[in-house]
Amino acid sequence: MFRFLRHSFAPTAALTVTIIRALHTRNDVRNIAVIAHVDHGKTTLVDTMLSQSGTLANAHNRVMDSKDQEKERGITILAKNTAIVFDHNDPPKRINIVDTPGHLDFGGEVERALQMVEGIILLVDAKEGVRPGTRYVLRKALSLNLKPIVCINKIDKDDSNIKKTESAVEDLFLETAHDDDHLDIKFMYGSGRSGFMNHEVKKDGTLQPLFDTIFDLVPPPKATSDTELQMLVAQVDEDDKTGFKIAVGRIFNGKVNVGDIVTIALEERRCDAMVKKIQLYRGIEKMEVPSASFGDLCILELQEPLAQKLPLKIGCTIGTQGEVRMLPYRKPDDPTYSIILQEMEASWKGKETDAFKGKMANLSKRLNKEAMVNTALRLKETSPKEVTMMGRGPLHLSVIVEDMRREGYEFEIQAPRVLTREIDGEICEPFERLALEFKEELVGPVVSFLSSKMGEIGEIEQLSNGRVLLHCVMPVRLMSNVPLKYHTLTSGDGVINHHFDSYRPMAASESERDTGALISVDNGEVTDWSLSGLCSQGRFFVQPGDMVYFGQIIGENTKTALQNQGVNICKRNDQLGGMRSNANDKANSRRGSYQAQRYTFEDCVAWVTDDELVTVTPKSIRMRKPGFTGKTTMRTMKRK
Repeated sequence: MFRFLRHSFAPTAALTVTIIRALHTRNDVRNIAVIAHVDHGKTTLVDTMLSQSGTLANAHNRVMDSKDQEKERGITILAKNTAIVFDHNDPPKRINIVDTPGHLDFGGEVERALQMVEGIILLVDAKEGVRPGTRYVLRKALSLNLKPIVCINKIDKDDSNIKKTESAVEDLFLETAHDDDHLDIKFMYGSGRSGFMNHEVKKDGTLQPLFDTIFDLVPPPKATSDTELQMLVAQVDEDDKTGFKIAVGRIFNGKVNVGDIVTIALEERRCDAMVKKIQLYRGIEKMEVPSASFGDLCILELQEPLAQKLPLKIGCTIGTQGEVRMLPYRKPDDPTYSIILQEMEASWKGKETDAFKGKMANLSKRLNKEAMVNTALRLKETSPKEVTMMGRGPLHLSVIVEDMRREGYEFEIQAPRVLTREIDGEICEPFERLALEFKEELVGPVVSFLSSKMGEIGEIEQLSNGRVLLHCVMPVRLMSNVPLKYHTLTSGDGVINHHFDSYRPMAASESERDTGALISVDNGEVTDWSLSGLCSQGRFFVQPGDMVYFGQIIGENTKTALQNQGVNICKRNDQLGGMRSNANDKANSRRGSYQAQRYTFEDCVAWVTDDELVTVTPKSIRMRKPGFTGKTTMRTMKRK
């Protein structure tokens, strides 16, 4: 155990603490969350813990990332539960684990998960050290007084920065701790992928020292009653076959049995329900059991009474029938980013999916279902054909949009906006703190670019291999196209991370781009001949063979600033006849080299302005200019 005392916390006179003596303790269970910055190895460590404990044979390739987008993006999006069971013990010992997202846009998932546990494993990459996500998740964990175990990970790849990383972690604890107890840190060193974690820097062994440390340091579940049920709900769902409601959460007091009648409480609402099934986690499977007790992370299947609707939402309490006592629930931070989703009105409406999937009633129903389980999402109906989605960032909302697209829905999205608030009589907007890693020779161009976006340049740290880490604070409103242009500036080699910093007075700067749009004046397939002939006009968002429609934005006009220009990119070479034209169009008719790249949804949302729309269908992501007449026009700059 390592303890450092470079800071002391004075007691607060206004704080009154009431200590309730725990009457019951479960020494066979520990509840922990694994937290870290993106790509520091959380899910890989959980894979190895499941394998070495014997709970799940051959767990690998991020088995906890079950969502398609998690596998494709290489990040954890949803906080998920699992459990390690040591059957060789009598009685069997269990470690309930919550694998949390590392990206700050999914902070709502982290906040929800941390309220279910007594301890955390804070994973820090030995080479990268402390990153914005590390700081964010640790601050949330310590605010809940969770016991930390710090694991310096990936030492098998690079152990040259271990001391520097360890010192940075100590400084981070000093920055985020609330009292002296938070400064008791247990460091461990190892590799989740290679399957070892030790109390000293040693590149072999197993995860057994980590398992032992969890049982030694993380407090066991304690309860004031083993009869009066109190369960905090952290996730809700519905069984499609039976219609029964499903509540996932942590039992803090008492016990629940199959067949019990329980009361569900949310604010002033109360409703009874029957427990039809109880399940506990074992690896990635769910094990049906007759009862669950305090300390368990369990799943309850509930049958609601006829003609009544259960007030089952994240943060509600399930208790003994008629005697429920509410448990405290900490709501996620307020959203800072919003987009408006509306019914599609483009000319290609209904061409790529069932028209039923584009009706506002169905879109609203799907979004309301999402809001039940996505604690950081807020919805506001602004008109019969529009709904405002408010969240923690562009990635948070884009994941929801992508899920809906894959489920067959079609709709349009307006340009994003940031959510302002009034502080001391002044309108303030959210600012993000950025950490950008790139090659040292690009310091000048990167600083110039960030300054043009009203970025406040901070410390520039020298890293290894000729790279630097630059810190910057910038208005969220001006960040929409920063990642895209930053990656272009660094030729895809740069790394960017960002997290919410604070609300500050509005920055005096326009947020829209300073270029116009190239817009299709015809319906048809894009040809290589046309793109080659128009290469001097700008860069394109479509490629040969793509289907385009009148009014669709197909490129960016970099030749004439702020000019929206109609172009025909469906032309073929008229000098070639019949079959020869089709066969040799690409091979023999190139007239110039053009830039063409299909944009993702995040790219499109970052690019469009107030008078443009992003259209989403199961088969395509497009942009369009409403009211386009086919004529060249000048675009007017507008402040968001």
